[in-house]
Amino acid sequence: VSLTIDNSSGALPIEFNEVVITRRAYRDGNNEYYVNRSRVRLRDVAELTANLNHAYTIINQGLVDAALSQRPEERRALFEAAAGIAHFYSQKEQTELRLRQTEDNAVRLNDIATELEPRLRQLERQAKLARDARRLSDELNARLLAWYSVRYAAARAAVAVAEAAVNRLQSGVDSATATVEAARAEEAAARVAVQAARQELDQVTGERNAIARRREELERTTTAATVNLAALLRQSEEQSAAIADDERLIQQRGKAVATAETELAAAEQRLASLRMELTAVESESRAADAAFTALEQQLAATSRAHTNASAALAAAERAAADADHALARARQQAVIAINMLPPLEQRVAEAERTLFAAQDAVNKAIATQDKARARLTILEQDLTTAIERQRAAEAALVPLRTSEQRLIARSEALERLAETGAGLYSGVRAILDASSGKRKILSGIVGTVASLIHTPAELETAIEIALGGHLQDIVVDSFAAAEAAITYLKVARAGRATLLPLDTIRPPRKLSPPTAKGVIGVAADLISYEPKLTAVADLLLGRHLMVDSLPTARALLDKRGESWTFVTLEGEIVRPNGVVTGGGGQGKADSGLLACERERRELPAQLAAIRGDIAAATATQNRATAAVNAATAARNDAPAALNAAIAALNMAQVSATATSAALERERRELEYARAAVQQAEAAAATAEEAIPTRAAEVGRSRATVQQATADLEAISQSVQRERDARAAQLTALAQLRVSLHAGEDELRRHRAALIAANAERDTATRTLAARRTRLAQLQAATDAAELERTSAVANLAELNARLADLEASLQPLHEALTAAEQAADAAAAAIAARQSGFFEVQQQQSRARLALERARLEAGDVLLRACAELGEDVALDDHPSTNLDESRIQGEISALRARLARIGTVNPLALAEYDEVSARHSFLTTQLADLRAAATSLREVSAELERTMRERFATTFGAVALEFSRFFTRLFGGGNARLELSASRNNDGPEGVEIFAQPPGKRWQPLASLSGGERALTAVALLFAILAVNPSPFCLLDEVDAALDESNIGRFTAALQELAHRTQFIIITHNRATIAAAQSVYGISLGDDHTSRAISVHLGE
Repeated sequence: VSLTIDNSSGALPIEFNEVVITRRAYRDGNNEYYVNRSRVRLRDVAELTANLNHAYTIINQGLVDAALSQRPEERRALFEAAAGIAHFYSQKEQTELRLRQTEDNAVRLNDIATELEPRLRQLERQAKLARDARRLSDELNARLLAWYSVRYAAARAAVAVAEAAVNRLQSGVDSATATVEAARAEEAAARVAVQAARQELDQVTGERNAIARRREELERTTTAATVNLAALLRQSEEQSAAIADDERLIQQRGKAVATAETELAAAEQRLASLRMELTAVESESRAADAAFTALEQQLAATSRAHTNASAALAAAERAAADADHALARARQQAVIAINMLPPLEQRVAEAERTLFAAQDAVNKAIATQDKARARLTILEQDLTTAIERQRAAEAALVPLRTSEQRLIARSEALERLAETGAGLYSGVRAILDASSGKRKILSGIVGTVASLIHTPAELETAIEIALGGHLQDIVVDSFAAAEAAITYLKVARAGRATLLPLDTIRPPRKLSPPTAKGVIGVAADLISYEPKLTAVADLLLGRHLMVDSLPTARALLDKRGESWTFVTLEGEIVRPNGVVTGGGGQGKADSGLLACERERRELPAQLAAIRGDIAAATATQNRATAAVNAATAARNDAPAALNAAIAALNMAQVSATATSAALERERRELEYARAAVQQAEAAAATAEEAIPTRAAEVGRSRATVQQATADLEAISQSVQRERDARAAQLTALAQLRVSLHAGEDELRRHRAALIAANAERDTATRTLAARRTRLAQLQAATDAAELERTSAVANLAELNARLADLEASLQPLHEALTAAEQAADAAAAAIAARQSGFFEVQQQQSRARLALERARLEAGDVLLRACAELGEDVALDDHPSTNLDESRIQGEISALRARLARIGTVNPLALAEYDEVSARHSFLTTQLADLRAAATSLREVSAELERTMRERFATTFGAVALEFSRFFTRLFGGGNARLELSASRNNDGPEGVEIFAQPPGKRWQPLASLSGGERALTAVALLFAILAVNPSPFCLLDEVDAALDESNIGRFTAALQELAHRTQFIIITHNRATIAAAQSVYGISLGDDHTSRAISVHLGE
């Protein structure tokens, strides 16, 4: 839909002389808006047309009644629309929204800037320390580079020596490898021979099975062919017998056809004779019909004359009787009207008393409604409180469910790690896989040491460091189980593993731990395990003594009389030979195998605890939900009471309105009764004067009726005689027609019999041909079945001979397969014998490689330390070693480190962070000033809009009040009315508009006391006043005059004609006076083709 607006006057704020506004609606409910074919928002269209006059263009009965039934605050909208300030409200709301957003942004920016100021001062101090630390660090790095270059060169030399040893042992490994590979080649050849023998055997066996299946198929085919041949022979005999029967049936059908043709010819001759006789009788009947029609026309004319005379007589008699009845009725109505006057006067008085009672009920209903509204407000507050408690309970439940999901995920992850053996050596993982699940290849496997011991959390790091690689040692029941596991690893080439057989391990003798300060106890005594694992615990941890710190271990090392390995709580180890191992890693302390096992054991209890908390929180939430439901139910019940109060108020108001209307009706009935008395007396006098005239008219009418009756009887006798003769003639004609129809039916039956006989003969002929064709097909099928049976018997004999030959060749093939398998087993034994020598040489090479790796680790350790302290891009090879004074360099390094230590830990990013935070603080300060200026500007705009709206409303209200008073006096033919501004009920909203009316001859009274017509005229006066102040180009009035009586329609149309100079009115009405005042009248009519047509009349023409 498009609306084209002439904008040559510049009414719209857009640079186009012609503006086309388009709305495009889609079936899915979406809408698109365009201005001059450019897509815009609905908000843009509203802002574009905001300056246009938004007066009322459609006024119906509902709007007329709403103008008076609205509350004063609601009625204000009528005047705001007339003042054209509705778009100002939208602008003001947008301005206030922007002001709130600006103030919120300013508060957030101020908070951010305030938070940044302490951070900025702190970063300034850190930046100064960072500059000093960077300078000292550069000096320290130069000294460290020289130091690590010397140590790295020595480590590289050790690596070269180890590499030479590994190369010397490589030749022995290559020779042993060649021997093993040769044995494996022999085994492979033997396996190939086994495979070839097995394939040949399978081929012969498959051929034998295929021939056996083919023989069975041929046997079934022979049997089926024999059965089919016998069936075909039986069917051929049956078809021959059926052909003889069909030939006899065809002869019988030929005779029936000849008989039917003879009977058909005789029926056709009889039917032609009847048709000739019927034609002669019909000619005589038409002549008689013409004579009878002339007599009937004469009879009808005479009858009409008699009827007219009778009607005139009856009318005269009725007129005379009506005159008598009118006189009696007029006298009776006069008496009734006089008797009705006292009761009507009494009902008017009762209606006035009822009206006062109804107004009192309205006041009580208003008080009840106010109480119900207050109750509803209290219940809404209770509901809000309950909802807040429910939300708090839901918020408390969220972190608990998050924790539960986190624990479940962690438990599943740990279980997957345990099942997959992640982090275990390949050999350990292979043995555990072979002893678990469905495979169960190995038995007697108890588990890894890490999974069998339980360690307190505070000792996990120390115990894990003490055990080291022994954590992945596998405990088995017996030495035989250990042998089976090692054999499995060798065959599967799955790696290596350390096994601890419970029946052969020999733990060292238990020692009594020293009682010095700082000694925690023997490690084997500080962990828990099953009793059968005591020997394992004593073997691995029986000589490990747990102490609190490294100084304690150092003191005990000097005083020891026995061999102890000291382990501190932080994981340092002091071995009996004085070697110390320690340091720190980058991972978390509980990331080892023992920590994972402990966590896996403890997670079920933690899950149970968190689920208990969830259950408690859920119960709290359910209670809160129940409270919300109860509050909601109470809140939902409260509107019912409020609605009941509103309904009672409406009923009271309706009752008051109805009572007022009833009073008006009683008053009108009283006036009607007085007028009826006068009318009845005048009617009685008129009736007495008309009685003599009516009596003369009755006499003249009776003479005319008697003459018409005599003429009618004579004509009727002639018509009756002619009617009897024509009846006899019609009877003869009907009999001939019946005979003709019977002959036609007989002819149709003979023709149908002939057609049926021909059809039966043709059917029998076709059946005979089909049976002869089927007999030929059966004879051909019989020959083919005999041939197929003979061929199947011959093929079956050939297959039996071939099957006997294959059975004889199977035994040699079985013997060849057995010999090939024995050769393959011998080759496998040779491989096992040669692998023992290969493993010995490989172990020597492994020890050499281990030495090489240690040398490389030493060099790598030096390089890693250098990279850790100097950076990953350090190149120690580029700094060859020279004769350096190591003691002097170490002293310089210690001094520089001491100075750095005094400075302490510095933030290396402090300089960049200081610059960044300083720039951000400056930017925020500038933005805050801009926002405060914008907020001030928005407040000024809002105040200006408020002032403009007040001025326009006041101006328009004054103009509408004057026009309303003028139109009220004009429409009522007198009286007064006024508009006044009233304060809102809560004293914080806009002023309302009160309407006071005084119809002619009445006192000032509220709108509810006005009659229906008075309310309609008052509302029309108000709407006309708005249109006079803010005219619309056109206005549609939909039956707004329905409640007006004849006396008010004239003033209504006169006011319309006055407003029509500036507004074009389109009126939908059923009132004749309104239609008479219009210039053009349009109506809708239903045509003969059941389609609607528009009819227009231009009264001015």
